[in-house]
Amino acid sequence: MDQEFWKNSNLEAELARAKAMLDTPEGQALLAALGRDGGKALADAGKRLRASDPAGAISALEKVLTPQERATLDRASENAPWKI
Repeated sequence: MDQEFWKNSNLEAELARAKAMLDTPEGQALLAALGRDGGKALADAGKRLRASDPAGAISALEKVLTPQERATLDRASENAPWKI
């Protein structure tokens, strides 16, 4: 990506927030859940996000996350539910 994107984005702060969440017991449980199918749903969600298909990404993740896991993500998000 070009320098201008990085200069104007808050990606570094977002990555730090994500790391902090993933370092919690809940985050570790989330990572385990996303790996239940060998990471296929997570890879599919990433592919769909890169293709500007957030609804498809959500659909991919819903296949492996339980309602309780999705609720944990809702609580972990400051601005909006886990929905992308």
